[in-house]
Amino acid sequence: MATNNAINTSKPIEVSKGGTGAASLTDHGILVGSGTGAVTALSVGTNGQPIIGATGADPAFATLTSTGGTVSFTTGANTLNLEASGGGLSWSEITDASKTIVVGQGYIANRGTLITFTLPATASVGDEFAISGLGAGGWKIAQGADQYIIVGADTSTTGSGGHIDSTNDYDCVEAVCIVEDDGWVIRDYIGTISVT
Repeated sequence: MATNNAINTSKPIEVSKGGTGAASLTDHGILVGSGTGAVTALSVGTNGQPIIGATGADPAFATLTSTGGTVSFTTGANTLNLEASGGGLSWSEITDASKTIVVGQGYIANRGTLITFTLPATASVGDEFAISGLGAGGWKIAQGADQYIIVGADTSTTGSGGHIDSTNDYDCVEAVCIVEDDGWVIRDYIGTISVT
């Protein structure tokens, strides 16, 4: 008995007959279903591009971005490496009598006598720093010209005469810049903070 292997359909084989409906497929393309129509081949992605979905539409290869610049991407053939930056302060213990504050830093003030911290001369809105008390000497945050610090309903005297001070060994503050270079607000604190 003879066997007939011919498929009784047109070429290319229609989707309704179990085919793709396409005469050729994009080299390295990913196929996307199109209902009863022929499959759609996505354009070929570049190194490290993921496929991103779209409600009611075909997905597409896309290049990832970080609007805030807090994630960096390293792409390669079939690889994508993500590195997060930011997300917290880097902490160091301070035992010297004075320290100029660097944004993005946290300080543990550990000295038997007063540590005078000085606000940074330049800062962008949203920059932060923190100070946590440990030593019996406490800490003070001094200001430069045109600078001021807001603690709750109190604002320090603008300029180099103004400052805020800890009153107990373990007083802590977290500060954020609200006016470029000059204005700082203590957004969180523990203890009683003296405002001058």
